[in-house]
Amino acid sequence: MSILSLNRVWKRTDNAFWLKNITFEIHEGDWLLISGPVGQGKEELQQILLGFDTDWDGEILLHKKSIKEITSYNDKIAFIPNMIMDEQKLESVYEYLAFPLKIQELSEEKIAEEIHSVAKNIDPFIDLEKPIKELSFKEGVLITCIRAILSKPSLIIIDEPFYQFPNSKRKEIIHVVKEFHDNWAGCPVVIFSSYNKEWLSFVNRLAIIQGYELLQIGDPKSLVEEPKSIFVAKYIHGEGFTLLRGKLKGNHFTSNGFSCSLPLIKFSEDKFYEGQDVVIGIHATSFQINEGRDTSDIVLKVPVHIVLEEDFYYKLYTNVDSQPLVAHVKKSGKMNEGEQIQLSLPFENLLFFDRNTEKRLM
Repeated sequence: MSILSLNRVWKRTDNAFWLKNITFEIHEGDWLLISGPVGQGKEELQQILLGFDTDWDGEILLHKKSIKEITSYNDKIAFIPNMIMDEQKLESVYEYLAFPLKIQELSEEKIAEEIHSVAKNIDPFIDLEKPIKELSFKEGVLITCIRAILSKPSLIIIDEPFYQFPNSKRKEIIHVVKEFHDNWAGCPVVIFSSYNKEWLSFVNRLAIIQGYELLQIGDPKSLVEEPKSIFVAKYIHGEGFTLLRGKLKGNHFTSNGFSCSLPLIKFSEDKFYEGQDVVIGIHATSFQINEGRDTSDIVLKVPVHIVLEEDFYYKLYTNVDSQPLVAHVKKSGKMNEGEQIQLSLPFENLLFFDRNTEKRLM
């Protein structure tokens, strides 16, 4: 069931666009990660969803009602800003959690009932009498999440949880939010973060915003395996996604020093044509070591520039016609830097993009 829906949302000023035609839905039970580069639109979208920015065009519905018509819309959204708690506060955990409920003018009995019920469901071992200033970092993050839940929101928004934190703190945040995820059966949760890999293990939907546009949204697996643009692929995979640039000639892809036949391509006016500039995208995990055996796969003979051991795998850095290539292959004997090896990969693992638009072709 749709909780929040956005339809053709635009944000513009006299001189620039800040959001372009954003359309998607947030469903009951969603854990949605909205990711993308800083300053490319996700910050503006966050401000709109929080109700802080009302100067936009389009339609946003909460429970099928326009948010511009909802009295105190902000009160229906719980906001967790950067997962930061003021550790200098003198009150106890209970007093800290009770504050937003007192604003609602609930009775002391009702406040106690709400706090103990939520705390028990999230973490039954929480010490509600512990002073805020004595909380560990991990405990502080957990209490911040619980406080957001107590307002019984229609949506929880978490802002850039890793901001300014070292890796050790980030691991603690992930651990706490994962526990929160496993024990929370309430409203949808939206995480705004420029980081994405850390969240992919438990969010069920991922959206990538770049250039003030929504490039792709779906379950993380679909974006990881079937990116619709070069930007989405590189943003998710980084160096683990190789790009080889070349041209289509007949039924061949060619670049200087590399050529392969494309037996499955069916040329059509709207996708492929003779002489087209294309980019082949390859996941690092698509490669295997080919030890000279006959295969119908595509075979590349490449030099090993750098080899790193990772458990049962080698991570290889090489190049094809001066174009960098990264391969993640199972260990098969000793491998040395400087030697020549043969890598094979199935044709069906190739992703084709138009070189000009950088959009997916097949």
